[in-house]
Amino acid sequence: TSDFSSNRIEGLGSVLRREGYTTSFFHGAENGTMYFDSFSQRAGFQHYFGLNEYPQKEDSDGHWGIFDEPYFQFAVREIDKMREPFASVIFSLSSHQPFSVPKKYAGRFPKGTLEIHESIGYTDFSLRKFFSEAEKRPWFHHTLFVITADHTTKSDQASYSDSLGHFR
Repeated sequence: TSDFSSNRIEGLGSVLRREGYTTSFFHGAENGTMYFDSFSQRAGFQHYFGLNEYPQKEDSDGHWGIFDEPYFQFAVREIDKMREPFASVIFSLSSHQPFSVPKKYAGRFPKGTLEIHESIGYTDFSLRKFFSEAEKRPWFHHTLFVITADHTTKSDQASYSDSLGHFR
């Protein structure tokens, strides 16, 4: 929807494909959400896995898409099918409002002082399970994993409440 949407870009997917990588982008929301499916294609990623490609719709959080734990496990299984070398992006949903946690984990993670804290505990749990499963794969020990945030949220620390703090 941006004025820049018709600009030509050379994305990470394009660069890595030229080097022989199989590339994929995982986003457990409905295809078209935030235009990640079309953006990942423009950025050169060969494969996109969204809600439409996910086999068990009952794993949905009822708002954004698939909960992190089952979606991360799905990603491991799909990555395992890819020809090496590969590069995959997984966009997590659990740390977005309404900060849902699966009912089976109700009360398992600390509530903390902000509404997001419980879902962060769930996301950490989901990442642990992802790495536990990925560790069993032959590609694990020669794979670089990069974890980054897409944006910040509220904080209960005053140092994050000014304009500079919003970007820390």
